[in-house]
This record gives sequence, C-alpha cells and structure tokens, in this order.
Amino acid sequence: MRSYEASPHREIVLGRSGENRAALIRFPVADWLAQYGEGGTFALLHRRYGDAHSYPCTVIRGEDCVIWPVTGPDLAAAGEGRCELRYILEDAVVKSAHYRTLTLPSLDPDADQEAEEPWSNWVDQILAAAAFVDDSQPVSLSIDGSGHLISTLSGGERLDLGNVMGPQGVQGIQGEQGEKGEKGDTGAVGPQGARGAQGPKGDTGAAGYSPSASVVRETGGVLITITDENGTTAERVYDGEVSEADFLKTFIQETASGAIASFADGADDIPVADLTVQIEPVQSGSGDPSPTNVRPISGWTGANITKAGKNLMPYPYSNSSGTVNGITYTVNADGSLGVSGTADSNAYFYINLNASAALFKAGAYAISISGANVGVRLYVDKVEDGVSSNLTVATTSAALTFTEDTYLRFRVYVPTGSTVDATVYPQIEAGSAATAWQTPDIAALPISWATEAGTVYGGTLDATRGVLTVTQAKKTYDGTESWSWSTGTSRPYNTITGMKLYGPIICSHYPYLSTSVATEGTVSTNGGNGSYVWVKDSIHAPDVTTWKAYLAAQAAADTPFEVVYELAAPLTYQLTPQEVKTLLGVNNVWADTGDVSVTYRADTKLYVDKRLNAAKSIIAGIETGSTATANYSIGDMLIVGDTLYKVTAAIASGGAIIPGTNVSATTAAEQLIALANA
Repeated sequence: MRSYEASPHREIVLGRSGENRAALIRFPVADWLAQYGEGGTFALLHRRYGDAHSYPCTVIRGEDCVIWPVTGPDLAAAGEGRCELRYILEDAVVKSAHYRTLTLPSLDPDADQEAEEPWSNWVDQILAAAAFVDDSQPVSLSIDGSGHLISTLSGGERLDLGNVMGPQGVQGIQGEQGEKGEKGDTGAVGPQGARGAQGPKGDTGAAGYSPSASVVRETGGVLITITDENGTTAERVYDGEVSEADFLKTFIQETASGAIASFADGADDIPVADLTVQIEPVQSGSGDPSPTNVRPISGWTGANITKAGKNLMPYPYSNSSGTVNGITYTVNADGSLGVSGTADSNAYFYINLNASAALFKAGAYAISISGANVGVRLYVDKVEDGVSSNLTVATTSAALTFTEDTYLRFRVYVPTGSTVDATVYPQIEAGSAATAWQTPDIAALPISWATEAGTVYGGTLDATRGVLTVTQAKKTYDGTESWSWSTGTSRPYNTITGMKLYGPIICSHYPYLSTSVATEGTVSTNGGNGSYVWVKDSIHAPDVTTWKAYLAAQAAADTPFEVVYELAAPLTYQLTPQEVKTLLGVNNVWADTGDVSVTYRADTKLYVDKRLNAAKSIIAGIETGSTATANYSIGDMLIVGDTLYKVTAAIASGGAIIPGTNVSATTAAEQLIALANA
C-alpha cells in the first residue's frame, strides 16, 4: 500500500487497473481551515478515464488533511482522470481544488472491465482510517448510525475518526403521479382474540458477522490487520514512503555534468537516477616534470561528494554566536548573521577555518554579502598547505574565477571604530553575477574504498549503484627493477605487466611523448611491443647501470620515479550503493576526485519553465532587469519579466532598457500579423 500526498501541480498516481486498496491519498487542508474556519464538510468528486460523469468518493477527515482510500472501482479504467476536492460551508462551496489522476494499465487483459459502484467497498474505508491511528495498542473500528467511524481502544476509550459516509447523490427525476383510487369504506373494529399457545423454540441462528481491524505501530510505519468476510489480511504502510517504480517513471529525467553539475529544475526530495564521479590522479606542482622539477603523483582512497543548493557558503559556520572585540555576532536559524555593536578592535567572525577550508572547483563564482551591511565586509581567503592569503574583500559583491581547484576560507569583518546594527546574508554561488540570497543547504557524502581497492589513481565511481571501476595504476621505481637497453635509440626501457598497449602515461620526472621518436628528456610507450616504458635522458640514463643508480638515489631522497599507466583490463569493486536526493530547484553537485555527471528527476513546472525560456531565447533576448546584457539593434526582440518588447532605438550592452524610449511592448500575435502583412 502506498501513502501519497496530493498536489495540484503534479499527477496523482492512484495505482494499476485491477488493484484494490492500492493507495491512501492525502489532501492537505490546513490552509483552507485556517482561512474559512471549521464547521464545514469536505466532498471529493472523481471522474475516471472514459467516464462521462463524476461520482462522489468516500473520504475520511484527518487532523489537517482529507484522506481518500483508493479502492478497486476507482481503478477500473486505465488512463488519465480528474478529481475535485470541495469544502462546503453553510450549503455553499467556499473552496475547491482540481487534481489530475492517473491509473496505470495492468498486464491482465481482463483488469479493465466494468466495476462495482465506486463507493461500495467498506473495508477500504477502514484501511484508510486505520492508517492514521498512532496508538501502538490494538483497536477495533466500527461505523455508528450517523456514518462516523468509531475507534474503540482496548481500554474502552472511544475515538471518533470522523464521518466516512460519502456525500449525498443528486436527486433523481420525480416520476409521474398515478391516478387516485376510490376511498374505501372504513371497516368495523373487531373484538380482540384470545391469546394463543406458545410455539416451539426455533433453531439457533448463525453467528453474527462484524468486520474488525487492528493497528500496531512499527519502525517507520504501521502494521494493519483486517478481518472481513474474506478472512484476515495484514498490510504494512510506511510513513510517507514512495517506493513504487511507476511513481518515479512519471518524472522527466535530465542530465547535468562538469566540474560542478548544476541544474535549476530538481524535484523536491526525489533520488537521482545516476551519479557518476570521475577519479583522476593528482600531480603536485606545475610545469613540465623533469629531474629538476619532480612532480609526485598521488591517488585517492575515497571521494568526498558534496550536494548544495544555490548558496555554496560552508554551513554550519565554524564560529557560533558570541561577542568579539565589542561586536556581537548572532547566527540565525536560516544562516543569516546578526551583527551589532561598536568594534574596539578589528572584529572577525569565521564562517570556516583553515582546517575546514572548502573546496571550490575551477570556474566562475559570485560572492555577496547583502542586507543593511554598512561597515560589514566579507573576506575571501585562499588556503594552501594550511596557510591562508586574502583573495578579495566584498562590501556588497565581488567576482572570482579559478583556473584550478581552490580551497577557501570566509570571514565576516567589522573594522575598528565601526558601529553597526544589521542582519547580513553571506553567499557564494556559481556564475559571475550575484543573485538573491538563499539559505545555505549543504550535505556531504564521503565514500571510502580504502579497504576494498586501496589507493586508486584513475577510474569512475557509480555512487548510486556502488560500483567502483579502476582504470589506472601506479608503478614506483627504486632501481631494483629489470631494465633493458635499446642500442638503436640509446635509451633504457622497462616492461609493465598489465599496461594497456601503447597507452598514455603520467610520469613524475619527464613529460610524456605520444610518438616512438627518442626525444631527449621524455618518456614514451610507443615503441617495441607497446608494454614498455622508455626513458630518454643522456645525463641520468646514458646506460642501464647509471640509470638504475639514479633511480635508487631518487627513491632514497623520497622523490621516486613514478609512472601512472592505463590498465589493459579495468578492475571493478562493489561498494555500498548511495541514495542522493535533489533539492527543489537549484542543485550543485561536485566531488574532490574529478568531474561528476548527474541524471536527475526534474520538477515538472520548473522543467517546463526552463524549456519555455529556452524557446523564448531563440527568438528574443531574455533580460532579468532594466540593464541590457547584450547589444540590440532596431527591430530586435527582448523579454523583460513576462513582457515582450520590440527595440525602437539601438541599445548597447550595459545600457538602460526604457519602455517608450528605446523599446515598446508588443505581443507574439502582433508580430506574427506584422510578418504576414509585410
């Protein structure tokens, strides 16, 4: 059984044709009751696919919701239907809402057939009501004469669970009145007869039948046991769980990838279909490696995956509320920061420390600190090897672009002598332009493979399925290896077992050369049978003996000669699968080991809006404010908000968009008519 909360913005999946007791549909009505008050009644009308008319459904009144127990008749016809929930107060419909319903087809060809009356299944009403009993003790359920569902606890306490009778049907057409018959004569009253003798005792009748149900709370849900004319049935209902694959199939799937996988149309609290993380080796230093510029190579024993909303600011903050040098900093529940007092010395509030420096992938970022923040500044510091250096200071906003992965520290600062009383909103977001502040919502997902695979120097991690694929390995030399000498090219070479033939390599001491030419100061694999590593260095490798001695000296100096190579046969390891759920709207996903790819399920409305905006941008520029972000010529079209404008005077990028001066409002229909008449 599935418990599902209805929303006018998405389809309600009722179940499959032929099912019974398929789902409990919850309609939130707290806002309705707050607006119109108690004292009314709720009615639900449903029109199945193919039906010409709607019919009333049985509903149960909960504390702040109305429950529709979906029965077999409600699922009699596969396809899309409609339902309407009404709130009736003093014989008037004061509020209503429409919803789309979906009944999935069954593989059974006889499942879609004429069903009984949709409101006839009394047992399903009991199931729906019982699912909302929170007490852990067994209960019995019955319906009294007024149509109310009554729960009797084992202690004798009676609990009225509300009216479960459906709304009264529409009155039928009155038939024609028959002819009035003649009045008969009134007969005389006869004398009372004598009392007859008592008859024999009749046979004992069959035992009476009374349906019953019990509910016992378990971890994450309840166990419901129902006894009726068909016997005893036990079902488990999990609190708010949406586990059916058919429900997930109703979502549109999209993919985002890159150093940061960013998307703005994620569905609320829905697991991603796929999250794949690249694992790339890390080579320290910069420039071409050489014997005088050794660049060691390191790998990974795990990946740190981060999921965040728009605001990427580290949160919770390292500092808590308190007073620093006369300035009182108050951390609010939404992540904003209260700042008040007079600074008798520079007063810093550390959002994060050097030890907890946050990773930011290569790309463009906008930093902002909004609010009434005169005298309050946001410092952004770069952290390398535990040492910080300032990159920028934002009084309102600033922009930063990183060409490589960078670790950052953030500080809120009030200078000496400043008096402030404000609430500020620190934010860093992907992109070059600062936008409205959003509460930081960041979740970390660390995944380790140290036990299963050790250190990995290249590969992929399918986090959703828990599959680690290793495609690269590292070989470290100390001079004890077997090296051969090529007389023709005057260079040593070593065999690497398991290396992909002629595969590219990364070396700590020399740049890789993809050809077989013996170029001085390089390493190569393109020679011999393709499983060799060749080194051309006339100074350190004039012969095998000198070369091996150099390798031994490098190993002793803790700068060993290292090669990362591709495996001929990748290795796979099974880890624990991870469930990663998206936030509603903007999502950013990244990992410290490399690029990520996310296949996610999109929110229907946000997805449609995204596609509409994309379609609009094909024929017109989209502007978010009154300042142009592109050059426009006379006759061009642009959109500001929901209004389409035609450019009447050229506008340069950065210029003001002024209706009536350089643009005039129009509609798509007007422009189509103008084109037709041209």
